[in-house]
Amino acid sequence: MTIPNRPILDPIPTTRPHDYSLRAIRKAQEVKPGAVTLLAFPEEWHNPNQKYLAHREQKNGGTCTGQSGAYGARHNYIKLTGDKPTAEEMAQIKRDVRDSLGSLVDILPAKEFSSECLYQMGRAAGNITYPSGGDIRFVAKAMRDYGVCLESQWHSDKERLKVWMYPPGARKTPDGGATPEEAAEFAAGHRISGWAMVGRADGFATFDEVRAAIYKYGWVKCAIPIYTNFAEMWGQEVPVYPFPNGELDGFHAQIVDGYTASELDIEHSWYGWCGQHGKLSREYFNYAIDLCVWLVWLDEEETLIGQEIHKPLTITTNVPAMITVDGVVVGISPQKIAIEKGRIYQITASADGYEKQCRVVDESTASELALVLEPLPPIPPIKKGIFETLIEFLAGIILDLIDIFRRR
Repeated sequence: MTIPNRPILDPIPTTRPHDYSLRAIRKAQEVKPGAVTLLAFPEEWHNPNQKYLAHREQKNGGTCTGQSGAYGARHNYIKLTGDKPTAEEMAQIKRDVRDSLGSLVDILPAKEFSSECLYQMGRAAGNITYPSGGDIRFVAKAMRDYGVCLESQWHSDKERLKVWMYPPGARKTPDGGATPEEAAEFAAGHRISGWAMVGRADGFATFDEVRAAIYKYGWVKCAIPIYTNFAEMWGQEVPVYPFPNGELDGFHAQIVDGYTASELDIEHSWYGWCGQHGKLSREYFNYAIDLCVWLVWLDEEETLIGQEIHKPLTITTNVPAMITVDGVVVGISPQKIAIEKGRIYQITASADGYEKQCRVVDESTASELALVLEPLPPIPPIKKGIFETLIEFLAGIILDLIDIFRRR
Protein backbone atom coordinates (compact mmCIF):
# COMPACT_ATOMS: atom_id res chain seq x y z
CA MET A 1 0.00 0.00 0.00
CA THR A 2 1.32 3.44 -0.92
CA ILE A 3 1.14 5.96 1.91
CA PRO A 4 0.44 9.46 0.51
CA ASN A 5 2.07 12.64 1.75
CA ARG A 6 4.04 11.28 4.67
CA PRO A 7 4.57 14.10 7.20
CA ILE A 8 7.94 15.83 7.12
CA LEU A 9 10.05 14.98 10.16
CA ASP A 10 12.77 16.97 11.86
CA PRO A 11 16.35 15.86 11.17
CA ILE A 12 17.95 13.49 13.65
CA PRO A 13 19.65 15.72 16.25
CA THR A 14 23.38 15.40 16.82
CA THR A 15 23.37 17.26 20.13
CA ARG A 16 21.54 17.32 23.47
CA PRO A 17 20.43 20.27 25.63
CA HIS A 18 21.97 21.15 28.96
CA ASP A 19 19.40 23.38 30.64
CA TYR A 20 17.57 23.63 33.96
CA SER A 21 16.57 20.28 35.43
CA LEU A 22 12.99 20.01 36.68
CA ARG A 23 14.15 17.04 38.75
CA ALA A 24 16.51 19.37 40.61
CA ILE A 25 13.88 22.12 40.95
CA ARG A 26 11.45 19.62 42.46
CA LYS A 27 14.02 18.51 45.02
CA ALA A 28 14.56 22.14 46.02
CA GLN A 29 10.80 22.68 46.36
CA GLU A 30 10.25 19.55 48.44
CA VAL A 31 12.62 20.64 51.22
CA LYS A 32 10.64 23.81 51.87
CA PRO A 33 8.38 23.85 54.97
CA GLY A 34 4.91 22.46 54.26
CA ALA A 35 5.87 21.20 50.80
CA VAL A 36 4.20 18.15 49.28
CA THR A 37 5.84 15.49 47.17
CA LEU A 38 5.58 16.83 43.63
CA LEU A 39 6.08 13.44 42.06
CA ALA A 40 2.67 12.39 43.41
CA PHE A 41 0.03 12.01 40.70
CA PRO A 42 -3.10 9.96 40.05
CA GLU A 43 -2.76 6.75 38.04
CA GLU A 44 -4.78 8.20 35.16
CA TRP A 45 -5.44 11.78 34.08
CA HIS A 46 -6.46 13.50 30.83
CA ASN A 47 -6.42 17.25 30.30
CA PRO A 48 -10.09 18.23 30.03
CA ASN A 49 -9.22 21.02 27.59
CA GLN A 50 -7.98 18.68 24.87
CA LYS A 51 -11.30 19.10 23.05
CA TYR A 52 -10.75 22.86 22.74
CA LEU A 53 -7.52 22.55 20.73
CA ALA A 54 -8.11 23.31 17.06
CA HIS A 55 -6.65 20.55 14.89
CA ARG A 56 -3.34 21.64 13.36
CA GLU A 57 -1.76 20.54 10.09
CA GLN A 58 1.85 21.11 9.15
CA LYS A 59 1.22 19.54 5.72
CA ASN A 60 4.30 20.23 3.53
CA GLY A 61 6.50 21.69 6.24
CA GLY A 62 8.67 20.43 9.08
CA THR A 63 7.08 22.95 11.45
CA CYS A 64 6.17 20.57 14.28
CA THR A 65 8.20 22.50 16.88
CA GLY A 66 6.00 25.54 16.26
CA GLN A 67 2.76 23.56 15.92
CA SER A 68 3.30 21.79 19.24
CA GLY A 69 4.29 25.07 20.88
CA ALA A 70 1.01 26.61 19.72
CA TYR A 71 -0.88 23.70 21.28
CA GLY A 72 0.94 24.27 24.55
CA ALA A 73 0.36 28.03 24.51
CA ARG A 74 -3.34 27.42 23.90
CA HIS A 75 -3.51 25.00 26.84
CA ASN A 76 -1.85 27.59 29.08
CA TYR A 77 -4.19 30.36 27.93
CA ILE A 78 -7.32 28.33 28.66
CA LYS A 79 -5.95 27.19 32.02
CA LEU A 80 -5.08 30.75 33.10
CA THR A 81 -8.18 32.53 31.79
CA GLY A 82 -10.89 29.90 31.53
CA ASP A 83 -11.69 31.45 28.16
CA LYS A 84 -12.67 28.46 26.04
CA PRO A 85 -13.74 28.65 22.38
CA THR A 86 -17.45 28.20 21.85
CA ALA A 87 -18.94 25.39 19.81
CA GLU A 88 -19.84 27.98 17.19
CA GLU A 89 -16.22 29.19 16.97
CA MET A 90 -14.96 25.63 16.61
CA ALA A 91 -17.55 24.94 13.91
CA GLN A 92 -16.36 27.95 11.90
CA ILE A 93 -12.87 26.54 11.38
CA LYS A 94 -12.03 26.52 7.66
CA ARG A 95 -9.40 24.35 6.02
CA ASP A 96 -7.18 24.98 2.99
CA VAL A 97 -8.24 28.56 2.32
CA ARG A 98 -6.40 30.74 -0.21
CA ASP A 99 -5.69 34.13 1.33
CA SER A 100 -5.14 37.36 -0.56
CA LEU A 101 -1.48 36.46 -1.13
CA GLY A 102 -2.28 33.04 -2.55
CA SER A 103 -1.07 31.17 0.55
CA LEU A 104 -2.82 27.98 1.65
CA VAL A 105 -3.93 28.54 5.24
CA ASP A 106 -6.37 27.33 7.87
CA ILE A 107 -8.81 29.80 9.43
CA LEU A 108 -8.76 28.96 13.14
CA PRO A 109 -10.64 30.42 16.15
CA ALA A 110 -9.67 34.01 16.90
CA LYS A 111 -7.53 33.24 19.96
CA GLU A 112 -5.47 30.41 18.48
CA PHE A 113 -1.74 31.12 18.63
CA SER A 114 0.57 31.22 15.64
CA SER A 115 2.58 28.07 14.99
CA GLU A 116 4.57 29.90 12.31
CA CYS A 117 5.57 32.58 14.81
CA LEU A 118 6.99 29.98 17.22
CA TYR A 119 8.61 27.98 14.44
CA GLN A 120 10.34 31.01 12.92
CA MET A 121 11.32 32.63 16.22
CA GLY A 122 12.58 29.29 17.56
CA ARG A 123 14.83 28.84 14.54
CA ALA A 124 16.10 32.40 14.99
CA ALA A 125 16.70 31.83 18.73
CA GLY A 126 18.81 28.76 18.01
CA ASN A 127 20.57 30.14 14.93
CA ILE A 128 19.22 27.16 12.97
CA THR A 129 20.25 27.17 9.34
CA TYR A 130 19.29 23.71 8.05
CA PRO A 131 16.38 23.94 5.58
CA SER A 132 13.52 22.52 7.64
CA GLY A 133 12.86 21.70 11.28
CA GLY A 134 13.66 23.13 14.68
CA ASP A 135 14.35 22.38 18.32
CA ILE A 136 11.83 22.45 21.18
CA ARG A 137 14.25 24.14 23.60
CA PHE A 138 14.73 27.04 21.18
CA VAL A 139 10.96 27.41 20.88
CA ALA A 140 10.94 27.70 24.69
CA LYS A 141 13.67 30.35 24.42
CA ALA A 142 11.57 32.22 21.85
CA MET A 143 8.57 32.06 24.21
CA ARG A 144 10.70 33.60 26.95
CA ASP A 145 12.33 36.32 24.87
CA TYR A 146 9.62 37.14 22.29
CA GLY A 147 6.37 35.43 23.23
CA VAL A 148 3.76 34.35 20.72
CA CYS A 149 1.21 36.18 18.60
CA LEU A 150 -2.03 34.97 17.05
CA GLU A 151 -2.47 32.78 13.98
CA SER A 152 -4.49 35.61 12.42
CA GLN A 153 -1.49 37.93 12.88
CA TRP A 154 1.18 35.59 11.53
CA HIS A 155 -0.25 32.80 9.41
CA SER A 156 1.27 29.48 8.44
CA ASP A 157 1.47 28.70 4.72
CA LYS A 158 0.80 24.95 4.64
CA GLU A 159 2.37 24.56 1.20
CA ARG A 160 5.51 26.46 2.30
CA LEU A 161 5.48 28.47 -0.92
CA LYS A 162 4.77 31.95 0.49
CA VAL A 163 6.26 31.71 3.97
CA TRP A 164 6.42 34.83 6.13
CA MET A 165 10.04 34.41 7.13
CA TYR A 166 11.63 36.14 10.10
CA PRO A 167 12.80 38.82 9.75
CA PRO A 168 10.52 40.67 9.35
CA GLY A 169 7.96 38.02 10.34
CA ALA A 170 4.31 38.99 10.48
CA ARG A 171 2.83 41.02 7.60
CA LYS A 172 -0.12 43.33 7.08
CA THR A 173 -2.30 42.08 4.22
CA PRO A 174 -5.64 43.06 2.65
CA ASP A 175 -7.40 40.30 4.58
CA GLY A 176 -5.71 40.67 7.95
CA GLY A 177 -2.33 39.96 9.42
CA ALA A 178 -0.28 42.40 11.48
CA THR A 179 2.84 44.48 11.06
CA PRO A 180 6.01 43.07 12.67
CA GLU A 181 5.71 45.77 15.34
CA GLU A 182 2.06 44.95 16.10
CA ALA A 183 2.79 41.23 16.30
CA ALA A 184 5.78 41.77 18.59
CA GLU A 185 3.76 44.04 20.89
CA PHE A 186 1.02 41.43 21.22
CA ALA A 187 3.52 38.58 21.65
CA ALA A 188 5.28 40.41 24.49
CA GLY A 189 2.14 39.94 26.59
CA HIS A 190 2.28 36.17 26.09
CA ARG A 191 5.72 35.16 27.28
CA ILE A 192 6.97 32.57 29.74
CA SER A 193 9.56 33.02 32.50
CA GLY A 194 11.70 30.00 31.70
CA TRP A 195 11.79 26.30 30.96
CA ALA A 196 13.30 23.11 32.32
CA MET A 197 14.02 19.61 31.14
CA VAL A 198 11.58 17.25 32.86
CA GLY A 199 14.24 14.87 34.19
CA ARG A 200 17.94 15.47 33.79
CA ALA A 201 19.44 18.60 32.29
CA ASP A 202 19.98 16.75 28.98
CA GLY A 203 16.26 16.01 28.53
CA PHE A 204 16.24 12.38 29.71
CA ALA A 205 13.16 11.59 31.80
CA THR A 206 11.39 8.51 33.14
CA PHE A 207 7.80 7.59 32.27
CA ASP A 208 6.62 8.50 35.77
CA GLU A 209 8.46 11.84 35.70
CA VAL A 210 6.64 12.71 32.47
CA ARG A 211 3.29 11.62 33.92
CA ALA A 212 3.87 13.73 37.04
CA ALA A 213 4.79 16.74 34.90
CA ILE A 214 1.67 16.34 32.74
CA TYR A 215 -0.50 16.31 35.86
CA LYS A 216 1.19 19.39 37.34
CA TYR A 217 1.49 21.51 34.19
CA GLY A 218 -1.34 20.13 32.06
CA TRP A 219 0.99 19.16 29.23
CA VAL A 220 4.62 18.41 28.40
CA LYS A 221 6.47 19.17 25.19
CA CYS A 222 8.64 16.48 23.69
CA ALA A 223 10.78 15.47 20.76
CA ILE A 224 10.73 11.75 20.04
CA PRO A 225 12.41 9.50 17.46
CA ILE A 226 10.22 8.25 14.63
CA TYR A 227 10.87 5.00 12.79
CA THR A 228 9.97 4.01 9.24
CA ASN A 229 6.96 1.95 10.29
CA PHE A 230 5.18 5.06 11.61
CA ALA A 231 3.42 5.14 8.22
CA GLU A 232 1.08 2.50 9.68
CA MET A 233 -0.67 5.39 11.47
CA TRP A 234 -1.95 6.86 8.21
CA GLY A 235 -5.73 7.28 8.27
CA GLN A 236 -6.13 6.20 11.89
CA GLU A 237 -8.72 8.28 13.73
CA VAL A 238 -6.88 7.69 17.00
CA PRO A 239 -3.32 7.15 15.77
CA VAL A 240 -1.21 4.85 17.93
CA TYR A 241 2.53 4.79 17.37
CA PRO A 242 3.45 1.24 16.34
CA PHE A 243 6.29 -0.28 18.30
CA PRO A 244 9.51 0.91 16.60
CA ASN A 245 10.55 -1.14 13.60
CA GLY A 246 12.86 -0.30 10.73
CA GLU A 247 15.29 2.60 10.46
CA LEU A 248 15.30 5.79 12.51
CA ASP A 249 13.45 8.12 10.11
CA GLY A 250 13.69 11.45 11.96
CA PHE A 251 12.24 13.25 14.96
CA HIS A 252 8.84 14.76 15.71
CA ALA A 253 7.88 17.46 18.21
CA GLN A 254 4.50 17.22 19.91
CA ILE A 255 2.82 17.63 23.27
CA VAL A 256 1.51 15.00 25.65
CA ASP A 257 -1.47 16.12 27.72
CA GLY A 258 -2.84 13.03 29.45
CA TYR A 259 -1.87 9.54 30.48
CA THR A 260 -2.80 6.14 31.87
CA ALA A 261 -0.52 3.57 33.46
CA SER A 262 0.42 2.29 30.01
CA GLU A 263 0.27 5.19 27.53
CA LEU A 264 0.46 8.94 26.97
CA ASP A 265 -2.02 11.16 25.12
CA ILE A 266 -0.44 12.79 22.04
CA GLU A 267 -1.54 15.93 20.18
CA HIS A 268 -0.38 15.65 16.56
CA SER A 269 0.03 18.34 13.91
CA TRP A 270 -0.70 15.81 11.16
CA TYR A 271 -4.38 16.61 10.70
CA GLY A 272 -5.65 15.14 7.42
CA TRP A 273 -2.98 12.44 7.49
CA CYS A 274 -4.13 10.94 10.78
CA GLY A 275 -6.23 12.02 13.75
CA GLN A 276 -5.10 14.73 16.16
CA HIS A 277 -5.48 12.86 19.47
CA GLY A 278 -3.13 9.88 19.47
CA LYS A 279 -1.36 7.54 21.84
CA LEU A 280 2.23 6.68 22.72
CA SER A 281 2.74 3.42 24.59
CA ARG A 282 4.93 2.91 27.59
CA GLU A 283 6.79 0.23 25.61
CA TYR A 284 7.63 2.74 22.84
CA PHE A 285 8.65 5.27 25.51
CA ASN A 286 11.06 2.85 27.16
CA TYR A 287 12.46 1.66 23.82
CA ALA A 288 13.35 5.23 22.82
CA ILE A 289 14.03 6.62 26.31
CA ASP A 290 17.66 7.52 25.61
CA LEU A 291 16.76 9.52 22.49
CA CYS A 292 13.70 11.46 23.68
CA VAL A 293 13.74 14.99 25.12
CA TRP A 294 10.99 16.25 27.45
CA LEU A 295 10.53 19.80 28.75
CA VAL A 296 8.06 22.11 30.51
CA TRP A 297 7.54 25.85 30.52
CA LEU A 298 8.07 27.37 33.96
CA ASP A 299 6.29 30.14 35.82
CA GLU A 300 8.18 32.97 37.54
CA GLU A 301 8.47 31.27 40.94
CA GLU A 302 9.88 28.06 39.46
CA THR A 303 12.26 30.02 37.24
CA LEU A 304 13.63 31.82 40.31
CA ILE A 305 14.19 28.47 42.02
CA GLY A 306 15.97 27.28 38.88
CA GLN A 307 18.20 30.33 39.01
CA GLU A 308 19.00 29.66 42.66
CA ILE A 309 20.11 26.07 42.13
CA HIS A 310 21.71 26.45 38.70
CA LYS A 311 24.52 28.64 37.46
CA PRO A 312 24.88 29.73 33.81
CA LEU A 313 28.19 28.92 32.21
CA THR A 314 29.25 30.16 28.78
CA ILE A 315 31.90 28.06 27.04
CA THR A 316 33.99 29.71 24.35
CA THR A 317 36.90 28.47 22.25
CA ASN A 318 39.44 30.13 19.99
CA VAL A 319 38.31 27.94 17.05
CA PRO A 320 34.89 26.34 16.43
CA ALA A 321 34.88 23.22 18.60
CA MET A 322 32.45 20.51 19.65
CA ILE A 323 31.52 20.83 23.32
CA THR A 324 30.61 17.85 25.47
CA VAL A 325 29.46 17.82 29.08
CA ASP A 326 30.15 14.59 30.94
CA GLY A 327 30.46 12.87 27.59
CA VAL A 328 27.17 14.22 26.18
CA VAL A 329 27.51 16.37 23.04
CA VAL A 330 25.79 19.76 23.46
CA GLY A 331 26.94 21.50 20.27
CA ILE A 332 29.50 23.73 18.58
CA SER A 333 31.06 26.53 20.63
CA PRO A 334 30.12 28.99 21.93
CA GLN A 335 27.62 27.23 24.21
CA LYS A 336 25.67 28.44 27.23
CA ILE A 337 24.76 25.69 29.66
CA ALA A 338 23.26 25.45 33.15
CA ILE A 339 25.29 23.67 35.83
CA GLU A 340 23.62 22.48 38.99
CA LYS A 341 25.17 23.80 42.17
CA GLY A 342 26.89 21.16 44.28
CA ARG A 343 27.83 19.04 41.26
CA ILE A 344 31.06 18.61 39.32
CA TYR A 345 31.14 18.45 35.51
CA GLN A 346 33.78 17.60 32.95
CA ILE A 347 33.78 19.90 29.94
CA THR A 348 35.56 18.80 26.76
CA ALA A 349 36.24 20.82 23.61
CA SER A 350 37.49 19.07 20.47
CA ALA A 351 38.15 20.08 16.87
CA ASP A 352 39.85 18.38 13.94
CA GLY A 353 43.54 19.26 13.81
CA TYR A 354 43.64 20.53 17.40
CA GLU A 355 44.49 19.04 20.77
CA LYS A 356 41.43 18.23 22.88
CA GLN A 357 40.91 20.42 25.93
CA CYS A 358 39.27 19.14 29.13
CA ARG A 359 38.27 21.07 32.24
CA VAL A 360 36.51 20.15 35.47
CA VAL A 361 34.01 22.81 36.54
CA ASP A 362 31.57 23.45 39.37
CA GLU A 363 29.68 26.42 40.79
CA SER A 364 32.96 28.11 41.79
CA THR A 365 33.98 28.36 38.13
CA ALA A 366 33.75 31.82 36.56
CA SER A 367 30.66 32.48 34.44
CA GLU A 368 32.74 32.13 31.25
CA LEU A 369 35.06 29.24 30.49
CA ALA A 370 37.46 30.17 27.69
CA LEU A 371 39.29 27.18 26.23
CA VAL A 372 42.26 27.58 23.91
CA LEU A 373 42.86 24.68 21.55
CA GLU A 374 46.43 24.26 20.29
CA PRO A 375 47.13 22.90 16.79
CA LEU A 376 48.37 19.33 16.71
CA PRO A 377 52.09 19.08 15.86
CA PRO A 378 52.78 18.08 12.26
CA ILE A 379 53.28 14.37 11.72
CA PRO A 380 56.94 13.77 10.74
CA PRO A 381 57.54 11.81 7.52
CA ILE A 382 58.14 8.13 8.07
CA LYS A 383 61.72 7.18 7.26
CA LYS A 384 62.05 4.10 5.11
CA GLY A 385 64.28 1.31 6.34
CA ILE A 386 66.73 -0.68 4.22
CA PHE A 387 64.21 -3.50 3.77
CA GLU A 388 61.42 -1.18 2.48
CA THR A 389 63.89 0.54 0.11
CA LEU A 390 65.07 -2.82 -1.27
CA ILE A 391 61.47 -3.99 -1.84
CA GLU A 392 60.63 -0.81 -3.76
CA PHE A 393 63.83 -1.19 -5.86
CA LEU A 394 63.03 -4.82 -6.78
CA ALA A 395 59.39 -3.95 -7.50
CA GLY A 396 60.58 -1.25 -9.91
CA ILE A 397 62.84 -3.70 -11.74
CA ILE A 398 60.00 -6.24 -12.05
CA LEU A 399 57.65 -3.61 -13.48
CA ASP A 400 60.29 -2.53 -15.99
CA LEU A 401 60.82 -6.16 -17.11
CA ILE A 402 57.06 -6.68 -17.51
CA ASP A 403 56.88 -3.54 -19.63
CA ILE A 404 59.79 -4.77 -21.83
CA PHE A 405 58.13 -8.17 -22.46
CA ARG A 406 54.83 -6.49 -23.34
CA ARG A 407 56.51 -4.44 -26.06
CA ARG A 408 57.97 -7.51 -27.79
